Amino acid sequence: MSAFIAKDQERIGPPSERAREFLPEPYEPAGTQRAVAPTVCAILGVDPPADAEEEPIAAAVEALAGTERLAHIVIDALGIATWKRYPNSARIVGRLADVRYVEIQSVLPAITPVNFATIASGASPETHGITNREQQLTVDTTFARLQAAGKSSAVCGRALSTTGILLAPHSSNPGVAESNTDKEVMELFMARADEQVDYILAQLLDVDEAGHLGGPFERYTNQALARTGFRVRNMLQAAAENGYALLLQGDHGQHDVEPEDDAPEDHKGTHNGRRQEDVRVPFIFLTNDELKQALEAA
Repeated sequence: MSAFIAKDQERIGPPSERAREFLPEPYEPAGTQRAVAPTVCAILGVDPPADAEEEPIAAAVEALAGTERLAHIVIDALGIATWKRYPNSARIVGRLADVRYVEIQSVLPAITPVNFATIASGASPETHGITNREQQLTVDTTFARLQAAGKSSAVCGRALSTTGILLAPHSSNPGVAESNTDKEVMELFMARADEQVDYILAQLLDVDEAGHLGGPFERYTNQALARTGFRVRNMLQAAAENGYALLLQGDHGQHDVEPEDDAPEDHKGTHNGRRQEDVRVPFIFLTNDELKQALEAA
């Protein structure tokens, strides 16, 4: 594994035998989740959060800088290994990645609240202090930088999710799905896109839930990827029609539960950073014109 972030490298184990065939080599991450907030801010022309620790992802900024509106979709647990295991299930994701993507690395521990806090702030877990979704994020965020610049933002997520609890209060136009379904998250995202909110961040959870209960490389995850692909396509259609550029990524991946894992008894998949497949995630970025073309071709 690359020595991109040495302190994290020392804590991340090798991929499981099952995941090896789905993880391309060499692994050369373009950054970690710490780079996401600076990248969003650079694209939209605002200052990065005060505690951001990495430079923006240069290729993404070069491609998207100057866009007026940015749609940012995070598919929870969309690790490289899970995605490559079922490339035909969410074909739209593959079509987007064919245009342009890089790999980035999750921060540790590789769990959702920790990584979303870093995605929003650019700060390491030691700095933002988030360990669970019930805490308050007190560091500077992308949403605060946008507000200071007179730009609007929305967070779309389930009411009981990390985005619904931890991040939505920071946005100017939150979309909280009280039904706790990805279907409603999709609808809220599409409504915010029609309103032409400057920046929309959405979290889709179906893949993560399926991986926990059935394992990241089993049919339940395959089915969840297909459902998610359908929803993503609808979201992207609304984004394309309203002039948005696109970021699409995973927050972390998953591995099959092993005896050493501290996982609930009913979980067959988990993500703690013990395996390389937990931290290798895609980061896809397209201009509005590229998004339109990808949707027409998909």
